[in-house]
Amino acid sequence: ITLLGTDGRRKVTLQLDSSAMEISPVWTPDSKHLLFVSSRDGGRDVYEAAIDDDGKEGKPVRLTTGLLAHSISLARDAHTLAYASYTPAGNVWVVPLSSTGSVSMTSATQLTHGTDVIEEASVSPDGHSILITANRTGYSNLYTIPINGGPAVQITFDTTDIFNPAWSRDGREIVFHRTGDTRSYIVAASGGLPTALPLSGRTNRSDWSPDGNALVAESHVDPQAHLTIMRRTSSGWGP
Repeated sequence: ITLLGTDGRRKVTLQLDSSAMEISPVWTPDSKHLLFVSSRDGGRDVYEAAIDDDGKEGKPVRLTTGLLAHSISLARDAHTLAYASYTPAGNVWVVPLSSTGSVSMTSATQLTHGTDVIEEASVSPDGHSILITANRTGYSNLYTIPINGGPAVQITFDTTDIFNPAWSRDGREIVFHRTGDTRSYIVAASGGLPTALPLSGRTNRSDWSPDGNALVAESHVDPQAHLTIMRRTSSGWGP
């Protein structure tokens, strides 16, 4: 969220939460507080932050819980707040491929039927399971489902969003990343306590070597983006 002076010369970017979605800012009538929609605690709710004359913000205060607001508008008397809600849903479908041409999406079969959002899906090396990220607990966690459909098995139980998971080549381990965290994590495909890898600097994607004893990590997208290789030895992981 950025504040712009009406003279066009002043510009202040608020550092509310760089890892969260911050949208739909609305001033209170006294111009001393800002209401906005944020996903900093999971779902989209309304927060309030004090703003001083220099554009510096105070610590945001959460005003709603479970609102799932998409955008907000405040009445002139500041006694009524209007909001639009938006509840996205994304499911996994499978479609057979043809070696002779294109296929129709009408031949696709739906594997999951929930109201949560599934953003990523990848098939296990043995072809029996699909690894997905789903936000059915309020945060995006890892689940596996049978390739032909069936109940999902939760692998991680995190209180922040997990993204960019990758199977090891033998299907026994999964590397993943957490929103707002600079490290890569490994968890057994059967579940359990994840292991944080000792790598400084934000990473947002990793992939396994064929023997499962090394990972290549891509740094956060920036002008100095680079690749780092981490190796597993008898004493643990190291860059």
